Amino acid sequence: MSKYVNSVILDVVAMVDQTSSSHQTADLSTDHLLAKFNDILEIVLINRHGETLKLEAYEFNYEVNESEEV
Repeated sequence: MSKYVNSVILDVVAMVDQTSSSHQTADLSTDHLLAKFNDILEIVLINRHGETLKLEAYEFNYEVNESEEV
């Protein structure tokens, strides 16, 4: 059984940045960002001993039209 030590926190902004398909897309200003993504997100439930209880995968289809500056 797999053991996990560190948890992973997903950030939507980081996901968009890391999934950009080309440097051209990544270099566009946030005002004109237009990108489509097709990702599979795995959800892992782990008990306090680090043992995997459940593993699920979800496919996400989403489109980013614009973003807000923080």
